[in-house]
Amino acid sequence: MKTYPAGDLTKEKIYEASKEIFFRDGYKKASMKEVSEKAGIKQSVFYYHYKNKSDLAKKLYSEFGTAHATAITEWIIQNKYSNDIIITNCICSALLIINSVTVPNIGRFWSEMYTDNLTADIPFHRHFHELIFKKRFSDFTEIDFEIFLIEAAAMNCALILSFLDGRLSIKPEELARFKIQNTLKELSFTKQERDEMVKEIIEIASQIPVVCGKNFEIRIGPKHVF
Repeated sequence: MKTYPAGDLTKEKIYEASKEIFFRDGYKKASMKEVSEKAGIKQSVFYYHYKNKSDLAKKLYSEFGTAHATAITEWIIQNKYSNDIIITNCICSALLIINSVTVPNIGRFWSEMYTDNLTADIPFHRHFHELIFKKRFSDFTEIDFEIFLIEAAAMNCALILSFLDGRLSIKPEELARFKIQNTLKELSFTKQERDEMVKEIIEIASQIPVVCGKNFEIRIGPKHVF
């Protein structure tokens, strides 16, 4: 069990309380007053530890996304499926899309964050896409990457909300396939290359036993990772 100094313990209590509130109510409707009450603190104490709701939501999304990607990457390495960073990151992305629509509360939280201009500015989101962008393009400019980053976040948001609102009557796996095809297209792979890579990505992704659940829980097989 983790131990924390008094101030850090309070901050951790707030963070843990937020998982339940954000999961239940989404980003927009989540009340920091209720988070504070659940953490057993005054609301003024909340603002000592976090600037605002978006500050707390960014931390949750970033840590959730990092744990999700790390668990999947480790599984891929341990099972010797791929050592290609683009393939691996696309598998992580595909499974994040699938889990975000399989557990609608997670998908809505994520999408609502983007509409508040948060997602593209989250370190996890930035680092995740920077790895594949830099590998693919040696002469990219910062503005090229920023546009790619914003488009990636917007695409994720649009796909998830369209699926959850019933505008896309397809399976989660097909949603992930479309997302990966679009990402590889943005990375200037040919159609033949994209088709071959998407097939490999979806095949590997289908074998990874990662599932998400209530309050942003993540398990990979029997192992609890978040």
